[in-house]
Amino acid sequence: MPVHMAVADWARSLGAQLVEPDGTIEVPALGGDLRRIRGVWFWQLHGGIPHTHLTEPMERLLAELVARGEPAPDLVVADHGWAGRAGSAGLRTIGYADCNDPGLFVAEAQGQLEATIPLDDDVVPTLYEPLIDYVVGGGWKA
Repeated sequence: MPVHMAVADWARSLGAQLVEPDGTIEVPALGGDLRRIRGVWFWQLHGGIPHTHLTEPMERLLAELVARGEPAPDLVVADHGWAGRAGSAGLRTIGYADCNDPGLFVAEAQGQLEATIPLDDDVVPTLYEPLIDYVVGGGWKA
């Protein structure tokens, strides 16, 4: 979440409009629901934010946008199954992935993702600060 929130804040500061429909979105196939904090969508289950490689949360979010008559996003920044699902739906997608999870790297090689960023997703959140500083601090040019 810290990386996603920092990138969302940075994108918004550059004029990006984030996908932010009102309310929560139920995910019947998995239970729980989709919520957002600072423009970042996440799947919530029993009060926690489970780590998942599943595609259903992104499928549900995209279906909800269609049902509400809202346009699809111009760019999706997500991880794991969320990024894979967005890319396979034909949306421009940047995905974060562990190096031991090859799916997104394969999807990028096949042209389904714009880029896959290697990232260890199982570390203490403060350890992401160098990455956040690089992205929003000017190392990565928009």
